[in-house]
Amino acid sequence: MKKNIFLFGLFICFTLSIQGQTLIKANVWYQLENGNNKGKIANNGNKKTGAVMVVKQIVGTGGHWKFVSQGNGLYRLLNRDSKMFLASYGKTRKGSSIRQTNTPGSGALWRVIKLQDGRIIIQNNASLLFVGTAGTLSKTSLIQSGALSARITWQPIEVKQRINSNTSSGNTNSGNASSGNAWPKNTNTAAFKARRGGTIAKAIVRYGDQIQIVGEKPRVGQRIYFFPQRLNPRNTEGLSFDPQKPSICKQTFVVQKVLPRIVLNKPMPNMRNRVNDTFMFIVEIY
Repeated sequence: MKKNIFLFGLFICFTLSIQGQTLIKANVWYQLENGNNKGKIANNGNKKTGAVMVVKQIVGTGGHWKFVSQGNGLYRLLNRDSKMFLASYGKTRKGSSIRQTNTPGSGALWRVIKLQDGRIIIQNNASLLFVGTAGTLSKTSLIQSGALSARITWQPIEVKQRINSNTSSGNTNSGNASSGNAWPKNTNTAAFKARRGGTIAKAIVRYGDQIQIVGEKPRVGQRIYFFPQRLNPRNTEGLSFDPQKPSICKQTFVVQKVLPRIVLNKPMPNMRNRVNDTFMFIVEIY
């Protein structure tokens, strides 16, 4: 009972703090980044109704969401990839999965509560529970939560419209090093070829000692080579490296441990910005 009273009081405080403010822009796609593990809400490439939504580190259009106003401060959250809506599926129990639906009802109505640091809390209008994560790892399930923690906070990040003159002609080599002296973009995976008999993978790094490999499980003794590539960080404030030519590129590291986390044979260059984001690089594991 005390917890419910505290939750209600917190909700009232948040509501009063946002009166008269515009929380979300109309007709804008957003990524929703979790305040705990920095993962983003996504459909994980699943276009089936009823599919459970996840939180993962790297997302495409399946991690783009539009807030469609329904009046009275309520929204439906539309997924760019599946064209479906975020929904509680009528569940009102803590820990129940949040899914996507093509027949949105009352369980697909959400209220946005803005926090002072710019993050938001998303509350289901039917269950009064909040959008949260089931765990801290990538691809963890999206659930309804009542716990007050960073797991229920989200940073809305506008998806910038990219203008690419080569897109209409079907040219996928935009940003390749062959067009001038610029290194290829880390998002242009077609520009990177395994040259050491290894496997191409994505590495998520932060600081000088945090690294996570997406989709691959490196073994002790294997090497990780960082291709020459340029990044386009969404937040450059306090950035500790040159995103056009990161110093980690062209370096090779040896895996010394994989559990409980990956440990390399030497520190990576310190990579951070003011908000402690992670950074994605294309690597070869061999």
